Order: sequence, then structure tokens, then C-alpha cells
Amino acid sequence: GGLPGGGGGEKPRKMLVSSSAGKVFQVDPYTRALEFVFELHQGPIEAIHLCPGFAVTGGADRMLRVWPLDFSAHFLEAEHEGAVTSLSSSPDGLKLLVGTSTGAIGVLDVPSQRHATLGRSHTDIIYGLAADPHNREFATASCDGTIRVWEMDGGNSQLVEFEAAIGCARCLIYHPTEHALAVGFDDGATRIFDIASTSLLQAHTPHAAPVLALAFSSAASRLFSAAADGTLVAHDSAHDYTPCRVHTASPPADLPCAPCLAVTPDGYTLVVGGLQR
Repeated sequence: GGLPGGGGGEKPRKMLVSSSAGKVFQVDPYTRALEFVFELHQGPIEAIHLCPGFAVTGGADRMLRVWPLDFSAHFLEAEHEGAVTSLSSSPDGLKLLVGTSTGAIGVLDVPSQRHATLGRSHTDIIYGLAADPHNREFATASCDGTIRVWEMDGGNSQLVEFEAAIGCARCLIYHPTEHALAVGFDDGATRIFDIASTSLLQAHTPHAAPVLALAFSSAASRLFSAAADGTLVAHDSAHDYTPCRVHTASPPADLPCAPCLAVTPDGYTLVVGGLQR
């Protein structure tokens, strides 16, 4: 999901939520009213990302599509070897970063519409992909036991690699102000890595199921993690990321729990989806 809209006290205009039916739902995050339904893919939409002026979707149908915000018709499309599992963009929105179920990483230059696949990438599904908000680099998290950092430009060379023999990395996010990564794992742990020193800073395991979503508050005072068992945890970033608050939902046994998290631009609201009650 995503939350476009301004800061400075302005309410977000809308919230976009992707679905397993190939549809995107536009919702008012304050009234919770469903405003529009857009049919965009033939099959589940695995990833959605918002940039200034356009939206990007990736699906199990292997298609990456770029849309205007009214979703009238896609103006850019690229087919990949496997399902598109994760998306991000450079801070200026000029490059789109694509992770796939085959472990391949794609980089799409939006102005020229040129698409390149990194020659040396992962050997298993890429679940997480994030762009550094301050540096020209991005990071990927895979089930091949590694978290990798890449340069955004030039030859997209690999800069750093963290080995994660403890399990499959399912999601990751850059710290808003520090050169660090928060990564969620299948074993229920959230681990914080310092990129410059390639060291593990903190590790906590407040969940009993895979951590599938992470979000920082706008001031980075809290890190939120959501897991497949319906638990949502707030971590205190100023005190070694110690879990300080837990919310537990009870997803039905026959329905998968696939949480997603987003913080509103004003920083006052955490929006949580997929925690079935």
C-alpha cells in the first residue's frame, strides 16, 4: 500500500492498497471509505510503489507497469522472467528498482525507458528492496541468505553484503537519518545493520512468525514491525530498538496474514493492512 499526499499538516489525499485479485483499491484513510477500484493486472499484485506524479505496480503475471495517478492507462510496461515481488525507486523517481521471484534485480530508467538486469544478483526470491533516502544506493533482501547493498548508478556494482545464515530475510527499510538497515526475518527477528561497518547493531525477536513489514516513524523514534501471526510491535529506536508496545490480532486459520505498513506524511498516523481479525 501507499500514502501519497503532502506534509505541513495537509491530509493525505488517498491510500492505495493492492490485492491478490489484480486490483488496487483507493481508500480515504480517515473516513475508511472505498473510493475507487482499479483492475490493473491478470493475477495478484505483489508490489506497489508511489512516486511523485505516478504509481508503479508489479504482479505475479511478471509485468511491471507504470501508471498516472488516475490509473487511466499504463504508459510504461516491462515483462520479467519471474513474478515481480518488490519495488522501490530512487529519491528523484527517475529510476525504478525491481526485485523478482527468480532473484534477478531490474533497474528501469524512466526518462529513457531503458531496462537493465544486474548480471550478479541473488539466487533465490527477493522479498525486500529499498532505496537509500540520502545516498545513491539501494538494498535487497533475499531468501538466499544475504542482504546486499548496490550502487544506484553506473554499473550498479555491489557495495556491501551481509550474510544472514539465521534465515530468510523477508523485508527491509533504510533508517531515515542514519546509514543503517532494519531487516525482518522468517524467525520473527528484527535486526539492525550498520552499512559502513558491515556490523549487526541490534537484534530482537518479539514475533513468533515471519516479519513481513517494517516502517519507521517520520522522526525515526519508533520502528514498527508486523508479522504473519497478526502481531504488530513498536520498537524504541532511542533505546536499542527495544520492543515497547505490542498489538495482537487473531487472523483466521484459513486466511493468510500478509500485513503492510505505512506512515502518513505528517507522521501522526500508522496505517496497517492485512492483519485479519
